[in-house]
Amino acid sequence: MHEAIYQEIKKVTGFPNPESGYSPMFSTVGLCVSPNRNGIGNMWLSYNAAVRSIFNELISLPYPLNTKESSIYRLVFGYNKGRLAFWKNDGFVFECEGIDELNMLTSVSAGTADLWSESNSDSEYLILHGYSVNRAQGDPDAVVPFIFGIRAISGVIDTSSGYKIKAVNGKIAIACDFEALKATSKYVKNILMTSPLGVDEAAVLCRRWLRNNSRSFEYIAKNDDEIKKTALAVKGMIFNYAKAQGNLENYVTPFPSRGSKAYTSIWDVFFGNIGYSLLGTNASKDFIKQIAESSRPDGKISGMICSTFESNDYRMYPLLGRAILNEMDFDFGFGWDVIPALEENNKWWLTSRISDCGLVFEEIDRKPLITIDVNAFFLDQLRATVELATKLGLDEKVEKWKEEADRLERNIIENFYDRTACTFNTVYFNRDNTTLLNVGTMDIFSSFIPLWAGVDIGRENAENMIKNVVIPYETDTPERTYIKLCILKKYGFSQEYAALKEKYLKSCGAPGILNGSLACALYLKLVSEEEI
Repeated sequence: MHEAIYQEIKKVTGFPNPESGYSPMFSTVGLCVSPNRNGIGNMWLSYNAAVRSIFNELISLPYPLNTKESSIYRLVFGYNKGRLAFWKNDGFVFECEGIDELNMLTSVSAGTADLWSESNSDSEYLILHGYSVNRAQGDPDAVVPFIFGIRAISGVIDTSSGYKIKAVNGKIAIACDFEALKATSKYVKNILMTSPLGVDEAAVLCRRWLRNNSRSFEYIAKNDDEIKKTALAVKGMIFNYAKAQGNLENYVTPFPSRGSKAYTSIWDVFFGNIGYSLLGTNASKDFIKQIAESSRPDGKISGMICSTFESNDYRMYPLLGRAILNEMDFDFGFGWDVIPALEENNKWWLTSRISDCGLVFEEIDRKPLITIDVNAFFLDQLRATVELATKLGLDEKVEKWKEEADRLERNIIENFYDRTACTFNTVYFNRDNTTLLNVGTMDIFSSFIPLWAGVDIGRENAENMIKNVVIPYETDTPERTYIKLCILKKYGFSQEYAALKEKYLKSCGAPGILNGSLACALYLKLVSEEEI
């Protein structure tokens, strides 16, 4: 990463809420740290598509965050009297001087139930067990079991009245670790035994994490404003990685927003990878492998993958093929790894979700409906399968999937394309194609996804549709902006492309825009691309 951007990304202004909570190192916990309040407030857990507060007051200090001395990998409180740094996902080291005792956990969240503790005879460890009440829709469990461990590196743990760490030789240093689902006291103690002995050592690990996960994003920013926004976008990307629990624990997983949407899906992977693939790791390929490995025996992939459940009724999109192709480069091993899941997913759509008119349907509110967007996305997935099979030299598969793609394209044109108006209709059909359903306002965005997918309605018709439908449409999300940009570039509308690109880049200056990974991903792609 350009040094100026790296210097900018280190700056700290505070982490006051779950969406911006301080949580580097692939963490699923976030700390509430603000220059306007003393100490460290909430500790949040991002888990199963929801976020909840575990502790309302984690560490009580007589002084607030010092933003001038803090960096993204080390927080400093007061005039260097308190310091904190993460050393692992969900584990951090804290040290302070100048106070006789440190009060911790003075306020437990109302959503944290049955908190009890155990400590050893020499007061070096404090292990707290508890349950956090679940709020995630669809979560099969009423509570989340967790363990929060504290090791006194320097100091003595006192539980006679609340939870305190008493100073030894004027200094307090502790290591903390949070584990959910299946941790044991012994496991947490063993983890804490490997912790750094101080914040400086922990900060080295955190700084290394920061560089390793952004090392290949190299470009020269044009001005100071671009440096600041690019730094925020890089931070927004890597702070939404996580080593989560349960189904996600063997991966580094991308969350669209770690503070509010603790899940992964093919939709978020597809649109997030346009940025993640720029950061110089193999994470973007691993994200796709994780989605592919969620494939059921019949080929259906999960719409949403969470810590303890996979939600198949969450609306899913056939974007796996294009996501794979975007990451292929010359890594044919990656292609061989994921093409079986892709083909099985194609078969699932063509068997379990095929209608009488040869279009695929989806289940919306438990109703089987044929929609233009899912058919257009599936057409692109079939064509991506053809391209992937071509790269891998699988000639028989090329012919097979090309035939399916051509058939689907013909059906899309026959059933959705209005030749008189030169538009694609977005009305919903019942599965048997006998009833047009009244959907009220037409979904303009869905109507031009076929252009993105390359449905052939002739160059002149396509250009007319772009002028009359696509260009006037005001996009309101990064995903819709990206699709519109792709269409403008594909059909040679360079001036309109440049105008929309500039508009999006300027919009990223608004507060909070560059917190979610999808907005950050599109920003990084656009700001670093060559002019067309």
